[in-house]
Amino acid sequence: MHISQAELEHLIKNKNEVSEFIYPENTSKEYKNSELYIDKSWHLIHFLLTGSAWNGNETLRNLTIGGEKLCEPKFTPVGDSVRYLLPNQVLATYELVKNITSDELWSRFNAKAATDAYIYPIGFWSESSEEFIKEYVLDYFEKLKHFFKTGAEENQAILIWLT
Repeated sequence: MHISQAELEHLIKNKNEVSEFIYPENTSKEYKNSELYIDKSWHLIHFLLTGSAWNGNETLRNLTIGGEKLCEPKFTPVGDSVRYLLPNQVLATYELVKNITSDELWSRFNAKAATDAYIYPIGFWSESSEEFIKEYVLDYFEKLKHFFKTGAEENQAILIWLT
């Protein structure tokens, strides 16, 4: 989710408001254009970018699993998985991935390596057709690049969480 630096600073100081912020009920807040859902593709995209299941280049990690922890689990149903990137981190991540083409990313795919690395969802990458996986993952990768581009252009922070 794209958010302003001021909104992020407010959430850092008021962690008890994180849940309502990311899951607004009975509110007129509209975040549809500032959110991106990438389904189950997040872990394979990370793996293809970094060559690692959970580690790798920190700036590349920011695209899917990076960021600073925002709050403890008691504040939101997704708890410790709510993380944030500052605007300069959004820009740095975009600058690093903007020239990675879908073909280049896909050239790194190996179903056995993904399965052996326990890439979520485990087994899916070797049980599904390669054509389906390619279309699925590359579509989300391009959406992620665009999402980070927009955040960088608008000097926005980003909240990241897994559901």
